[in-house]
Amino acid sequence: KGLLTMGGVVAIVWVTAALTGSKIVIGIVAVLTLALIGLLWYALRQVGKQKNMMALLQGAQASPEARKAALEQLALQDPHSKDVLNGIAKAQLQAQDSPDAALVTLESLDLSKVPKDAADQVRTFRAQLLLVKNRSREARDLADQINVPTTGPLQARAMMGAVVAEAWARTGRHEQALVVLEDFKLDNPELGQTLPMLLFARVF
Repeated sequence: KGLLTMGGVVAIVWVTAALTGSKIVIGIVAVLTLALIGLLWYALRQVGKQKNMMALLQGAQASPEARKAALEQLALQDPHSKDVLNGIAKAQLQAQDSPDAALVTLESLDLSKVPKDAADQVRTFRAQLLLVKNRSREARDLADQINVPTTGPLQARAMMGAVVAEAWARTGRHEQALVVLEDFKLDNPELGQTLPMLLFARVF
């Protein structure tokens, strides 16, 4: 529906531009149309990439051998480990056997070249691994840079909030941690697997 609506708008704009008879107006519309096509291509490519990555991660849960095969496949897709989505997926697989290796992978990602929400996801994952290893001060440094969103998928926001709150609580920022946790109602059934994380953070 969205694509049809967009196509209709573009058609109307083109008809309007043609009626003006102005080459400048038609040229501007042509440039904007090409830019729109480029954005659509990029968005569809990213969606396809994410679906393939999710399928790969799900298949990797079958066994240690499947996890190893998935890691090898990720290495072939991105041999220089520069792709953020690839790096996150690789770190998720590595974390099950070696949190240290997962941290190395996440630390190699250049967060200045990705959108802020993606960068915050990487920081959250890194902070979570650091907390598991009792490196609370380093986790706190990352938590201070994370902006917990107020909109978007609940479980993603809850996980981010739980990690930030735990990092703050374990380094003395108890009141600020509770403020973050109060945004999530513990009786909400949609919290799913993030509920234990929120409870664990509240303990601290």
